[in-house]
Amino acid sequence: MTGAELDRAEVLAYRASVHGLEQPVASPADCGVLDVGVQDTPPGTTAGPALRARVRSPGELALSPGLALVHSLRGAMHVHRAADLPLLVAALRPDAAEDRGRLDRVATAMSDVMSDEATRTKGELSGEITKILPRPIRPYCAVCQVEHVDDGLFRMATLPAGLQLRPVGHRSASFFRIPLPSVAQASPARRELLRRFLRRCGPARPKDLAAWIGITPADARQRWDKLADELVEVRVGGKRLWMHTEDLAAAREAAVPTAVRLLPPYDPLVEVANRELLLTAKERRQQLWRAVANPGPVLIAGEVIGTWRRRKLTITVSPFEPLSPAQQRAIQAAAAVDTTPADVDIRFD
Repeated sequence: MTGAELDRAEVLAYRASVHGLEQPVASPADCGVLDVGVQDTPPGTTAGPALRARVRSPGELALSPGLALVHSLRGAMHVHRAADLPLLVAALRPDAAEDRGRLDRVATAMSDVMSDEATRTKGELSGEITKILPRPIRPYCAVCQVEHVDDGLFRMATLPAGLQLRPVGHRSASFFRIPLPSVAQASPARRELLRRFLRRCGPARPKDLAAWIGITPADARQRWDKLADELVEVRVGGKRLWMHTEDLAAAREAAVPTAVRLLPPYDPLVEVANRELLLTAKERRQQLWRAVANPGPVLIAGEVIGTWRRRKLTITVSPFEPLSPAQQRAIQAAAAVDTTPADVDIRFD
């Protein structure tokens, strides 16, 4: 389907709405962003604040009942609904037969090692599976000076092995095993994951899907084409993008956003995103999305207007443009809601 048109303000209003930032919900299980997962990097640090920003009566939310911390999209740690894990296993399974074979070998080894129901750190689990895997799957690593499974393959194998993570100590986690129910079929699972992505990211392009999942643009295009009958082409500022047809009306009708929020690093609003549309200036994108250790985004009325970082009891806000006194007061009030503890010192660069 073709012919729809939206302006950027409509898109930002739609995203603020579907990301649950305008009307908080009653419980973490009701957070719509769990459909696409909430990144937790380092473990135990970012998913909780992201859910807290969307819940009316927040508490310790990241590992509430019914939620699970796993390696999923891009191999990064995300909090998902535990009921969605079979869908994710199927939807994230590699396309290439060789890659699937290697993944299955590593996942089977992990499952065998973890069948004793013990918990293990990443290093402990890696050491155990190295003993039972053939040498081509555990090449010598010059950095670690030992043989081990490639880190990306290791992380992606943990989910099909039925391994979840539990934050331990200061920004680390250990693995434990929960046997998965029967895994979903790959094709319907991929279609469903794409629908969920488009609901939170749309309008978008196949390359946005590739960046979000961590697959090649060619693989993303193949997945995209299998849902083509459900998509509508949308022009935004002259650019050709796509949405799911069921989401277009909501995008046109979304109320103008009003919320002021200090969202955590890796919040779904900025991780499940067409980055060029969310921040049109390249230098601003470079400030928000770093190679490592992203800052948090500051959101005013649907627009990312700067970044923030915290050091002990001081939050430093770095706006892209000078803020008015009213905006500064609104950010200070938001910090009292979105950060813990609430009595932090707010400074503006």
